[in-house]
Amino acid sequence: MTLRPDSPGASRSIAERRGEFSLILATLGVAAGLDPRLGPFVALYVLVLAVGGPLLAARSSRLSVVLPARLFPVTGPGPGSA
Repeated sequence: MTLRPDSPGASRSIAERRGEFSLILATLGVAAGLDPRLGPFVALYVLVLAVGGPLLAARSSRLSVVLPARLFPVTGPGPGSA
């Protein structure tokens, strides 16, 4: 099934597929006797990515302007300018 990025079902499809493998690995890890906190941690990780990913993707045009300006502020003339 192919979805266009602007179709209403695109974000739902992304959210459904995000982290399924992580949940499987966490379940296997807990069943193997690893740290029992692994399951809830991975569940929270998947939830944050499922909610945050589509929200950040929807606002990517604004973030592409804001983030570089905050990460790399222009303070003065660069090297080689006279």
